[in-house]
Amino acid sequence: MAMPLVSVVLPTYNRADTIQRAIRSVQSQTFSDWELIIIDDGSKDNTTDIVAGLDPRFHVVRQTNQGVTAARNAGLRRAIGRYLAFLDSDDEWLPHHLELETAFLEAHTDEQFVTAEIWEHFGGQRYVKHYQVEAADWYPTLAKKIGSRMLDLPCGETDNYLRFYSSKKPIGGWGRSIVEKAGFKDVCHYSGNVYAHWRWGWMTCLQPTLVRRGVLDRVGLFNPKHGIPSDFMFLAECNKHFRSNMLSIPSCIKHELAGKGVKLGERHIGKGKSAFYVEQSIYNYLNDEFAPSQVAERELGRLLQQKALYLAHLAMRHGLRSDGLIYLRQAAGLSPVPLKVMGLKLLATLVPHAKICGLVYDGWLRVQYAFNAWVSGNVSLISLLRKALLRLSGRMGD
Repeated sequence: MAMPLVSVVLPTYNRADTIQRAIRSVQSQTFSDWELIIIDDGSKDNTTDIVAGLDPRFHVVRQTNQGVTAARNAGLRRAIGRYLAFLDSDDEWLPHHLELETAFLEAHTDEQFVTAEIWEHFGGQRYVKHYQVEAADWYPTLAKKIGSRMLDLPCGETDNYLRFYSSKKPIGGWGRSIVEKAGFKDVCHYSGNVYAHWRWGWMTCLQPTLVRRGVLDRVGLFNPKHGIPSDFMFLAECNKHFRSNMLSIPSCIKHELAGKGVKLGERHIGKGKSAFYVEQSIYNYLNDEFAPSQVAERELGRLLQQKALYLAHLAMRHGLRSDGLIYLRQAAGLSPVPLKVMGLKLLATLVPHAKICGLVYDGWLRVQYAFNAWVSGNVSLISLLRKALLRLSGRMGD
């Protein structure tokens, strides 16, 4: 059997309800020279039985439950393709993904990786379009809050991606027909050295990214010490050592919820208390990477204080009161001190029991969210009351 051009690494854990959608999206690619390595990370359901024998290009690796980082690394050790792609068992690729990005790397032999947009699905017609929303709103808003001009648009420009990338050009002949066949218009290729912008947060995502095998020689495998967000650090290292290339076309749909609204396991995604540990790990990475070489940069200090405030919020919400107090002390250096810092400190003082403190804060956040939704007209008062009754009766999860 000839060596496949692309190896697709797909870790899974108890995902019998979603993995068929993921693998169908691989089989539906307009590019067929691939192998799919499915790493069963100790599933207790019939996840791997579902895919057994479906396609000769499928290879199933079974291991004891070790988490998503170990699962991805097991897949990479088994991979033999020239290019490496990644997919999670609750997500799906759009059909043009592999064809377009493989064509890019074949045409640009000096580039080491390429990525595209990822759209996150929240049910119905609700999508968050990453990284359009980060470029247009989230990161510039944060930059403005700390007084940074790092994300100001170049003079006369209105394209928000140019806050990060230094070059923009239309898709060349290598990919124009693929884009047109997929039904998209005005797709551009952005490039530049964007590592410094990782201080703001995710600049790319793993699922719509294709890398050359040689990248591993420079950045290594996913680092187990980083836990669930090891993909953040892996991608940051790719951007640290190589030029970034981004195609302004969605290549992947990320699904927030699994089938029937069941949230995915915490060792594979950052949910519940794991959300705090994910953000804490990213915070520590950013602090280690940027702070030592830029001690005099007051802007970076203010950014880390804002991130500390977010960590305090996550910790308090999930009953991690002592962790919350640690990050509140760091956030207290912000000037002026945000009301949220003072409010959380007061809550922690008045309610010393960690679990009760978390429940009180979570309840307050839900009331605040419901009130804002009602005021904005996004939801009716009757609907809010119905949801409250369902939650009280235990028929609705988080």
